[in-house]
Amino acid sequence: MSKPNRDRLAYGLDVFTAAMQTFVRERLIKKYPSTWWQDGVLKALTDERRRDMERKATSSSHKYTLLEPVDLARVVRENYHTAFSEVFPERNPTVALLDLVVDARNRHVGHSFGPSDVDSEDAADALRTMSRLLLRAGLADAASQLEVIRREVLQPPEEPPESPVEPPESPVEPPELPVEPPGPAAEPAERPVKDRERPVVEPPPVVELPPVVEPSRVAKPPPVLEQPVPQHPIVDDVDTPLTVPPSATVRTPIPSGKENEHEVMIQDVNVLNARIFFDNYMYVGGKGMVRRPSYFAPYLIVECENSSSVPEAGEAGISWFSRVIVVSDIAVPSLKRYPDGVNVPERLRSEFLWPRWRKGLDAIAARARKERWQEGDLARLYFLDRPTRLTQVIKKRGWLPQIPWGFGTTLERLKPGRKLRDL
Repeated sequence: MSKPNRDRLAYGLDVFTAAMQTFVRERLIKKYPSTWWQDGVLKALTDERRRDMERKATSSSHKYTLLEPVDLARVVRENYHTAFSEVFPERNPTVALLDLVVDARNRHVGHSFGPSDVDSEDAADALRTMSRLLLRAGLADAASQLEVIRREVLQPPEEPPESPVEPPESPVEPPELPVEPPGPAAEPAERPVKDRERPVVEPPPVVELPPVVEPSRVAKPPPVLEQPVPQHPIVDDVDTPLTVPPSATVRTPIPSGKENEHEVMIQDVNVLNARIFFDNYMYVGGKGMVRRPSYFAPYLIVECENSSSVPEAGEAGISWFSRVIVVSDIAVPSLKRYPDGVNVPERLRSEFLWPRWRKGLDAIAARARKERWQEGDLARLYFLDRPTRLTQVIKKRGWLPQIPWGFGTTLERLKPGRKLRDL
């Protein structure tokens, strides 16, 4: 009998928690050598959890083993800039993944009620999230253990097929052979007529089949990425006020795969931003968003689905993506004064997409003035190529109601994706 997915997920959470407990402790000791528990852990917890920890932490050498996934998430969140930014390059995606682990534990393992077992996809998603965090933390051994568990969840061992049950035959007593006195050898008896008339069936010829190759072992060719359009030079970040620095160089797209988990930036988009995306090939965000994505895929929210202003949406979800040509950071006060307060470099104005981008800048600057964006904020402008439609719509399916800033994936995962959590 195969092990329930709930048990597999619980074991995976134990592996993840033990590895992260040691990792968090080591990172905090580097920052707070003698006060890591007080300054790094207890200050990050809620008052109730802090009192619980102080009551249980009787051994100074093993306090860290009391940290649950929810505690680890809080400690990393509160100490990100001081202890964890060197390991996890971006705060928001890291915190979002840790929160998903906490949610998986609370929903599937932390209680005894609910379904009798965990859905295979839900268990595999949680294990994959934990594995990604461990890999980013440099804990490859623990991550490999979780991958083994995840494969077991997705491909449980097949039970041998049951042989058909045939009704038992009635026992037949063998006939008694007549006992005859020894004498001359008798002539061999002829076969019964029934046996003589039975045709002789020749065995079928032996056909040698080609060797069977498991699909998972067939080497897949690397994904072929679209080459950058020659007339679209990809320029490094343009500094405020939209001036290309002298050291700007041509930037090639980052390859897909594990090397770049944020090759495609994904963000929720409302009706106003959707029109800027489809009409003007632009998107605006804050400094917490991915700084150097190669592509942008808007998640058109339900408001877009219900609005006649966005007929391209069809239905809520991710159904379009676009190549990122230029990323530019600009201070909000300068953006509000556009076009007077901004010096657009010749390299941007010479692009054949500039007429669209210029209208996009007009619309974004109007938003900044109308919505009274904070003067001290920074706006991150994404100048995009013509949008391309996906062959399917990628849905949230109740997962991650609001996409956090910095959320991303690879183009290889995006194109065949069906659900956001698969990315």
